[in-house]
Amino acid sequence: MSLEIGPHVPRHVAGDPTRLRPILTNLVSNALKFTAKGSVGLRLSSLVSVGDRSSIESAVSDTGIGMTLEQ
Repeated sequence: MSLEIGPHVPRHVAGDPTRLRPILTNLVSNALKFTAKGSVGLRLSSLVSVGDRSSIESAVSDTGIGMTLEQ
């Protein structure tokens, strides 16, 4: 598993851990569960920063089995 934090992502953030933690945990957990070989990555990027506020994008990627278009 790899973690990539972009250079402009703030070191400390305030947010809603009650909502964010389960979402990221679920995405990473599913990626790990369905990736028998290969890799799983979590990337955090800063999209926009204005004053002391930032929009941060999180992305989970994996080399797992994936899903068909029908699924």
